[in-house]
Amino acid sequence: MNKKVSSMLLAGALLLGTVAPIVANADGTTGTTKSSISFAKPDPSTKPVDPDKPGEIVPGDGGGTTASGELTFLYVSKSMDFGKNLAIQTTANAKEYHPTVETQAMGDVPENTKLIAEVADTRGTNAGWTVQVSADKMTTEANGAGDVLTGATLDLDGSTATINNSAVTDYKDAGISGVNAELSTDGTSKTLFSAKEGSGVLNTTFQLDPSNITLANIPANVKAGTYSGNVNWTLSDTPGA
Repeated sequence: MNKKVSSMLLAGALLLGTVAPIVANADGTTGTTKSSISFAKPDPSTKPVDPDKPGEIVPGDGGGTTASGELTFLYVSKSMDFGKNLAIQTTANAKEYHPTVETQAMGDVPENTKLIAEVADTRGTNAGWTVQVSADKMTTEANGAGDVLTGATLDLDGSTATINNSAVTDYKDAGISGVNAELSTDGTSKTLFSAKEGSGVLNTTFQLDPSNITLANIPANVKAGTYSGNVNWTLSDTPGA
């Protein structure tokens, strides 16, 4: 073989060497171990829980609700009564009324007279939720007919509620909160309680003292009669702000 051919073969060998892929070192000095963990969604809850210890189920039904699904009310107080009052008062517009909430046995508190709402979230998404309330007009007939308590407002100060959650020891660091909801008795909804995204899992209980529930703006010279209307609770998957 002459020098020219030898030079060409050498150049070709050098060129091939520059583009050949680099082979990984397989000398047995490295290794990989895969690790994993799984978390299952909790079983859905349907029973009311102790409002002070929401991890503990208590006897009874849902009061003013029926639990169903992975995001649900477990319990809502069934009724509250603002008492008997004089129909004609010159100071009626300035007077405020506080209710007696239907007595209920809830866990360690045999006669809990607070307005209670309980939420269970077993979706496994930690997406948060919102509780809204509205108040229907108060009338002297159950079907909404009869005389109307015109102008009345219902104030639920959710910012004062006692809040407990079965998944955390301090709800204030868990994104769960209550706000003041002043309701016109016309069915308009307002937020009362909420859980931010990443919070509100498992069971959350709210207890609102009757002293922080106010029926006000009652017109003077009210016609005699018993006026009633529903407070409506709505739980949605919208996370709190």
